[in-house]
Amino acid sequence: MRKLLALATLCLIAAVSACGGASSAGSCAAPQINTSVGHVALGDQIVIQGKNYFDGCGDFGSHNSLTGRTTYEDVSPRTGIEVTISQEDEPVTQFTADADEFGAWEKSVDITDDFVIGFAEVSADDVFFTAFGVNEN
Repeated sequence: MRKLLALATLCLIAAVSACGGASSAGSCAAPQINTSVGHVALGDQIVIQGKNYFDGCGDFGSHNSLTGRTTYEDVSPRTGIEVTISQEDEPVTQFTADADEFGAWEKSVDITDDFVIGFAEVSADDVFFTAFGVNEN
């Protein structure tokens, strides 16, 4: 009975080890957008930052049993990211961003008279990410 229990434990440890572990090859983190501040005054600037903007994840591979090699899909920084800042469901300003080799981008945005007092929503490629408040100066 002890041998059977030890064998079952060993098999469980081997199975967990094969599945676990932190590997950058299989990590496909979702894109994120942040703002430099939560509120900004009319006439000031806010910095919009994106990270994890990649095309491909590197987590899908094909294995060649003849050569023993596994090849993974290509991973490259995303370009042409359409960023929109909206208020009351209407676009106030838009810009296009290109991620760097680390999947990050950054843009300073002037809070002009086109903005109104209230909340502004930031979206990229039509996906909502974050919001910030616009205050009087």
